Amino acid sequence: MAAARVATTKLSASSLAHETICRLLRLPRPPRNTDALQGIAHQLMEWGFLDRLRQLTRRRELEHATGQKVNGTVDPSPRSISITEHLAQLNTLSERKAHVVTMWALGNMTMKQIAEALRVSEKTVQRDLDFGLAWLAAAARKGDA
Repeated sequence: MAAARVATTKLSASSLAHETICRLLRLPRPPRNTDALQGIAHQLMEWGFLDRLRQLTRRRELEHATGQKVNGTVDPSPRSISITEHLAQLNTLSERKAHVVTMWALGNMTMKQIAEALRVSEKTVQRDLDFGLAWLAAAARKGDA
């Protein structure tokens, strides 16, 4: 559907993505400042995370009902649903690590691009990303940071 829309209206893929986000969030026009864009990105991450939790819950319920594993193992531990809060907590622990995770996850930036933007080595970016993702996963499993 998106490909047909791009072909018939001559919209770029990013314009179509902006339009979709504005409709999802019921925004009258695309945001123009960085804070608003980061807020939207965090909201989209939150929704993605919630969808993942719902999938795991449905899988767990199905496994319980049938007594059989579905698509591998399921983590039965409770998870926090606020990635935004966890990112804020990671930011208080290490601002750079939080920026690396955000740039990688939301900005879809490469290690090299992030390293150049933050003026650090790619190895540092990789370590920060590994730490940040592990920290967020642990915080989500615990329900707190």
